[in-house]
Amino acid sequence: PNNGKSNNDPLSVSINDSFYPQKNVIGAHLSLRYNNNQNPNTFCGMSCYASATLVVYNYPRTKDLNRRKGDGRCAQHKYYSLDPSCCFDFSDAKLIIQAIRQLALLHDNINDVLSQSTRLPTKWTLTQTQLQDPIKYLVILNPFAGGGGPTSPTGALNIYEKYMKPMLEQSSVDHDVLVTKRAGHARDRMISRKNGASGDDSNVRCGENDDGYDKLNKPNEMENADDESRDISTYQAIIAMGGDGILNEIMQGIRSRPQHDQEQILSSIKFGIVGCGTSNGLAKSILHWSGEEYGALESIFQICKGVVATLDIATYALLPKHEKKGVVNGVNNDESDTLAVQKMRQTQQSNVKYITSFLSFSWGLIADCDLESECLRILGTLRSDIWAVYRGVLFPRRYRARFSYLPPRVNNGDEVCEQDSSFDMPKFVEEVPEGWVSVEDDFTVFWACQTSHASYNMFNCPMSKMNDGLFHILVVRASCPRWRLILMLLQLESGNHIHCKGLEVISCRAYRLEPLSYNSYNDIDGELVEDGVIQAHMMPRGAQFFAG
Repeated sequence: PNNGKSNNDPLSVSINDSFYPQKNVIGAHLSLRYNNNQNPNTFCGMSCYASATLVVYNYPRTKDLNRRKGDGRCAQHKYYSLDPSCCFDFSDAKLIIQAIRQLALLHDNINDVLSQSTRLPTKWTLTQTQLQDPIKYLVILNPFAGGGGPTSPTGALNIYEKYMKPMLEQSSVDHDVLVTKRAGHARDRMISRKNGASGDDSNVRCGENDDGYDKLNKPNEMENADDESRDISTYQAIIAMGGDGILNEIMQGIRSRPQHDQEQILSSIKFGIVGCGTSNGLAKSILHWSGEEYGALESIFQICKGVVATLDIATYALLPKHEKKGVVNGVNNDESDTLAVQKMRQTQQSNVKYITSFLSFSWGLIADCDLESECLRILGTLRSDIWAVYRGVLFPRRYRARFSYLPPRVNNGDEVCEQDSSFDMPKFVEEVPEGWVSVEDDFTVFWACQTSHASYNMFNCPMSKMNDGLFHILVVRASCPRWRLILMLLQLESGNHIHCKGLEVISCRAYRLEPLSYNSYNDIDGELVEDGVIQAHMMPRGAQFFAG
């Protein structure tokens, strides 16, 4: 309403437009266009010489999307034209931009966004203030994630060009991008501290004459290409684009660094993941916890907003099968304490392998479905369903193991309280300490979950939280009838399987699994690891991930 004010009063003008900075905005810039054929030194020439537009990068939720069923996000940017004759140096516009960014809680990227996003004529150069160093992210993408190859419309390269690159620019985030060229490339990049790439590039999976391979064959010609000369500790964030496997490589590479480096990187660097693979369990879990629909744009939106939450990280210790000889559950078979036995125990402990995990560990039916179905990878996620029928129903196996676990901390009311890591893990040559619970039986399913989803379409652990400090282990014993097992598998997508009779959910802070029949696989975060005894403990809030 006018409220009796003059029409010439700016306050009397109502704007029939709105946006919600805190929830939907990732950036704001001033766009300038000017015509060199006009003379800006006259009043009449100013309006012809330049035009200015305030751009607000807005990604609200909407149901008007053909590609989604739920409230997905889409770009609905706001454009406001400014009168150059009223903006001599655009300082007012700069203040508006900074205010929008502050309301959008984009504090990390609030350096001089106007000077980063516009090219002003020399006469209009803005007064510079003392600025902090601009933030910089490292984006690592696997062009073969998901099986579609570099030219796939849902592949990491296309999603980077279509969404990631422009949205980071809209957020005023500088970045380098590394296109992996071989298995283990991301891991080597995490370890490398010297100029140039580490490792042998002879196993590059590139076609010389195939369409769409130019940027893959010549990654250094990509804009913002990472030359691998900068140590990762100097980046503010590392973004993985691919399946869960590319993040697994990143985590194992960080673990290979010196201990003080590992701790510094995990505590100071933020991590993000954009699901471009087949399963994308962590990407889906983070979006689920953030209340977002599943999609690459939603994951990138979380990254551009810059809000982080802590994620529990697990440390796995593996005693390889060939090192287990002579020791069962930490007790030597001949019960002697000779120097030879002591030396054997020391050798066994020195051969223990350590692995960082962020998703899950499976052994038994789930591991068989994940790893043995690789021959059907062309079928996508359907391959696991087919193999579940084959291995779980038609040709079932019995998996015998000894399972020990440390129950969660509880308060006086027997309610689970906040967990910590203030306990010592036993060595493999030791029995589990007092307070642990041990079970020996034949199992069908053993699935230790850290996230809510193992795949974008598999709600396997609804009770899991982002930082509850607990494993939630799903156990089905071999005595469970096949028809009940089928019911559980059919309800994995909805999460209702946890109510099925025959499924046990055991929450714990640490556990040990000693297979007594080696007819399955050790599967950590979807990756095959060596057969042997597994022991794991949770590191509560071990890493920072972009999440709403």
